[in-house]
Amino acid sequence: MKKYILLFILVTFSFASGVISCSDSETRLNSVLNQATVVINLGMPEEHASAPTSVMDRIFHLFIRDAVAQTAPPVSIRSITVRVTGPDITTIEKSFISSGTVSLEVPAGSMRGFDVTAYVDPADPGAAASFRGMAVANLPAGATVNIPIVMRLNETKIIVPDYYNDRLLVLDSVSGSYVSEYGTSFIGDYNITPYDIDFDSKGRMYISDHYNNDIVRVNSFSLADGAVPHYVWFNVTATPNAIAVDRINNIVYFTDNTSLYRTNLDGDSLPAMPIDTITYIYGIDVGPDGSLYIAGTTSNYGPGIFKYNATSGTVVGYYTDTNINTPYDVHVKYPFIYVLTRWGIASEYNVVKLLIGNNNELTLIGHGPDQSIGTLNNVGHFTSLFSNGILMMGKYPDILVFMNNESGLGWQENSGSISDPFNFYDYGGGG
Repeated sequence: MKKYILLFILVTFSFASGVISCSDSETRLNSVLNQATVVINLGMPEEHASAPTSVMDRIFHLFIRDAVAQTAPPVSIRSITVRVTGPDITTIEKSFISSGTVSLEVPAGSMRGFDVTAYVDPADPGAAASFRGMAVANLPAGATVNIPIVMRLNETKIIVPDYYNDRLLVLDSVSGSYVSEYGTSFIGDYNITPYDIDFDSKGRMYISDHYNNDIVRVNSFSLADGAVPHYVWFNVTATPNAIAVDRINNIVYFTDNTSLYRTNLDGDSLPAMPIDTITYIYGIDVGPDGSLYIAGTTSNYGPGIFKYNATSGTVVGYYTDTNINTPYDVHVKYPFIYVLTRWGIASEYNVVKLLIGNNNELTLIGHGPDQSIGTLNNVGHFTSLFSNGILMMGKYPDILVFMNNESGLGWQENSGSISDPFNFYDYGGGG
């Protein structure tokens, strides 16, 4: 018996020594090749605060990742792409199958940038199309470096509020077919009349609904997504029109056109917001620094685009132009802003592109579309999130138009079907 025990100990020791030896050999080989092993841990952001910034906070966040992620709707990830950059290396790009953790070999060195995109399976019932996160790290030769990256919503599916049809449209492509999502199919015993929609960093939908005169947060288009709660009504006291979610600081902003309101992601009201000199608000969006960008009118400057400091409650920057006499919506693609205007002097100013400056200035750098590409009529509202363009809703006729930029490059359109036509809200005309 003792002989067998001794033999077992010897075999176990030999196996363990082999594992350690292999690991040490790999480390030594990586050191000789000037490589480092990078392990990237992907996690969803916390709901109550912005992403941790210190190294220790990030390490702590790594260990609580699963607890944080369970509050988000379940998402089926199809693939993950990692792009690695550095001042002394050519860009490396690798793809992986779905996983919460990926590992790759990277040339050692300082200031290695990691840009990670997780692509959602198109069959997933949620609104998200992709999530993205970035980090920078120094990589010693032969070392194994763990890099936790907080993933936030990057792109959404094509989701369009079809107001007078009491539904959301979900399209497989801008010019392709679509399905109708009625409130009774994904909320339960509730109809909806969606005026506007936005999304938080986890991909949940926030719908300003005129049927119930409320805002509803919904995890996905499936009642069986397994997340609790699947939807949350906000019980707001004002008519919710334009809505915008601060995906960094987790705040929901909305307006009834004459006042600004804010809540947390569960609908709990936050302190009231003074509106400074703002007299009317058509559209709102949020920049990465938490500033609001408002398409509207002020008593000081008339109609224009205004940068609003949500902390101080004041207008800190603006752009006005007779060519964009009545701006109806604004969409931030930092460091740029896209603006839709309905009653500009020239049709080439239906879409305006502004640059956000370091001192709160807003500068005109482009306008369109080029009339040889396409003509916009009565287009007054942006919808959905694209990394490579903008999607607009028009009225008379009811039409969706996608463009890569303000000039009209990449123009695509969809006017619905004869048997099931779109019937959008007239955001510019008010009905």
